Amino acid sequence: MLNTYKLVYLLNEKVENLSELPPLPPAKILSKSSEGMIVFISNPEFSIKVGERNDKDRGFPTPLEVFVSSLAACETITFKAIAKNMLNVIPEVSTEIDGNFEWGKGLRSVNILMKVKGLKEEDANIIFEMTKNTCPVYVTVKNSGAEIKEKLIVE
Repeated sequence: MLNTYKLVYLLNEKVENLSELPPLPPAKILSKSSEGMIVFISNPEFSIKVGERNDKDRGFPTPLEVFVSSLAACETITFKAIAKNMLNVIPEVSTEIDGNFEWGKGLRSVNILMKVKGLKEEDANIIFEMTKNTCPVYVTVKNSGAEIKEKLIVE
């Protein structure tokens, strides 16, 4: 089990010193139109087909689903990275996110449910707090003013 005081100290140190870290690499994506209301977003390593809602049955996400997926992926990866660095354990993590958007206002709220296996509850709670302070996509959503409701379940 983590020494809670040590981890809280490390959390505070990391948060205070984030500005001293090298900048994150830029996120560069090309969006290129295809047939109908479909686009491909890509960089040299991947390509994703994105479309409008009435094309859902065609097997690809909408732009809003890609946005919410970015938050889920970033939180999951950040949580696992912190657990690995602090405990030398890579837990099983799943993150479900519901994003609510409003025309002309953008993201209004998100509901986050993270499920973790392979950690003690106290450790998972501390790492969850660290994740919220260091995940770049989470911090972006938080700074947007969107309401965030979150729940962590340790199985």
